Amino acid sequence: MQWCDSGIYLLASQSVDKCQSQDGAEAALREIEKYLDTASGQKLDDLSNITNEYKTIVGGELMDRVLKTFQKQEEMEEMFEKRSISLKKLAAKQTRPVQPVAPRPEGIEMNEHGEGRKCSTSDDEENLAVLRSHVMNELIETERAYVEELLCVLEGYAAEMENPSMIPFIPVVLQNKKDVLFGNMPEIYDFHNRIFLRELENYVDCPELVGRCFLERMEDLQIYEWYCRNKPRSESLWRQCSDCIFFQECQKKLEHKLGLDSYLLKPVQRITKYQLLLKELLKYSKNSDGAKDLQEALAAILGILKAVNDSMHQIAITGYEV
Repeated sequence: MQWCDSGIYLLASQSVDKCQSQDGAEAALREIEKYLDTASGQKLDDLSNITNEYKTIVGGELMDRVLKTFQKQEEMEEMFEKRSISLKKLAAKQTRPVQPVAPRPEGIEMNEHGEGRKCSTSDDEENLAVLRSHVMNELIETERAYVEELLCVLEGYAAEMENPSMIPFIPVVLQNKKDVLFGNMPEIYDFHNRIFLRELENYVDCPELVGRCFLERMEDLQIYEWYCRNKPRSESLWRQCSDCIFFQECQKKLEHKLGLDSYLLKPVQRITKYQLLLKELLKYSKNSDGAKDLQEALAAILGILKAVNDSMHQIAITGYEV
């Protein structure tokens, strides 16, 4: 499972702006190939063999975890394959042979007889389609990683606050403050896991139209305003007990390198990431049917960010109840 998580985070870190040059695309491809080379001994190769060999000694709960891990592994490998195809197209589009000929008017291409003709716009549109696809893949891959991260926090920290064996390690200041610490993260997770991720995946083959997905769910995305308004209270509570044994034990079980505070920041980072990705898609979809929706979706997300910033500023002035 850890190998899958590392792979998803690798894909999420490969932003589209770094892959637009040939060198950037080739470097990203090398990262993927290097990572896949580490698969030996860390991935499940034959599920049927494992099931047949161990089903008599492995309990149902553990076997369910094995099946879940195998499914996640298959999804990750599919993501790697799509990203590799996209990167290869990007790298190929950057390579054009230099012809030792006299300059000619822009938009004119010479045929084998030396006759000029206007270049087709199909090449330019194909380049834009590749770039849109790359941005869309990044949107979906980072969305999947985000959902996984939220689930880890809710299961590995929030749920543990109700675990009888962990309650003795919870400091007094943190008791009965789960809603303060995590805000409405359960609601955010439920929306993204059940609805938004699946709807985004429906636009994988038509990324220029994904703006309508954001517009249709803009009311649901308002949940981020409440999360961000609660963030100062959450941070204040975290600072009071960040070094307690409870958090240390939870982090150790999850094998996380970063503390809980880094994961509590994820929703704020995610709503900000949406506007960056929408800007990229809009840049490559100027003449497409979905350009207007992308523009409106970007404006709506920026509106949410402004409301959040205004609210945070007001809290900074007036304070908040702990």
